[in-house]
Amino acid sequence: MENDSAKAVPLRRVGRASLCVQDESIPSRYVTAEGPVEVEAISGEAWHEVVLGMASRYLGDELGRQYADGFPPELEGGALVTLRPRRWRTEMY
Repeated sequence: MENDSAKAVPLRRVGRASLCVQDESIPSRYVTAEGPVEVEAISGEAWHEVVLGMASRYLGDELGRQYADGFPPELEGGALVTLRPRRWRTEMY
């Protein structure tokens, strides 16, 4: 189960994480966020709502719903990781 994955276990144990998003087009830029994390096991309807929310954000409502409704049942469940940033850094060069 994804809740016991190689990513979820150390995140739960350490309780902190950092995230970096980088754009290498000119001018290059990046942003990092660091802070405590919560790792929560989710499944069933809660899992479907998470998938639907993310898919709809990037694909729009109609395609997002199609994606979420077509998600393979054997993959419905896992770990939801919530990062609460305490420190941000951004730079453009």
